[in-house]
Amino acid sequence: MARIKRICSVPDCDKPHSSRGYCKTHAARFRKHGDATVLLKIRGRKCSVPGCGRPHDSNGFCGAHSMRFKRHGDPLGGGTSHGEPMDFLINVAALYEGDDCLIWPYGKGSENRPLIHVGDTTRPASRVLCEIVYGPAPAPDYEAAHSCGKGHLGCVTPGHLRWATKLENEADKLIHGTHQFGEKNTGAKLTKREVETIRSLRGQKRQREIADMFGVSQASISLIQRRINWRRS
Repeated sequence: MARIKRICSVPDCDKPHSSRGYCKTHAARFRKHGDATVLLKIRGRKCSVPGCGRPHDSNGFCGAHSMRFKRHGDPLGGGTSHGEPMDFLINVAALYEGDDCLIWPYGKGSENRPLIHVGDTTRPASRVLCEIVYGPAPAPDYEAAHSCGKGHLGCVTPGHLRWATKLENEADKLIHGTHQFGEKNTGAKLTKREVETIRSLRGQKRQREIADMFGVSQASISLIQRRINWRRS
């Protein structure tokens, strides 16, 4: 007599049975939550922390608040409470009248520049502060520029900020010496000495051979030798 192939008992799931009447996925959910269909029931739920609004993950919270709950027994424990960075921006930074740089005490990006969560997005804190103090940018491509040259250090002093075009902001970086040219650029794959060697090999070796020597593309070699890239080296 042919053996009947069992499938998961969850409606509309046709995966093979594994244990407890469920497939491997639903059995794992049953062991974790005591209910194999828990994710179907909580789909669309939001984190229960007031003002969070992120999708529910587990324990009634989003992923971040759930992790804090597991580690500290409090969804707001062990970290910055929700809304604290914006409160600092509005009630501390925006009202600050000093000349010294006021340094952002919260999360920062890869270039050490202040970041803040606004709704479901993460935005530069200096730009949000500029909007609070000076109103919306004159145009979408305007940037929040720092007269102190210490935006990369986390400065959020209103008196050091202004709306500027990208060209004006780049000019500021040249004046302050903070422009990431050459080896200063964290994404640079070559050193100044290697660039000099690449240029010295022009006419002696093919660009493809030089590219293989330094582990970059032929296009990069061409741009370097024509001084389109690494112009200051």
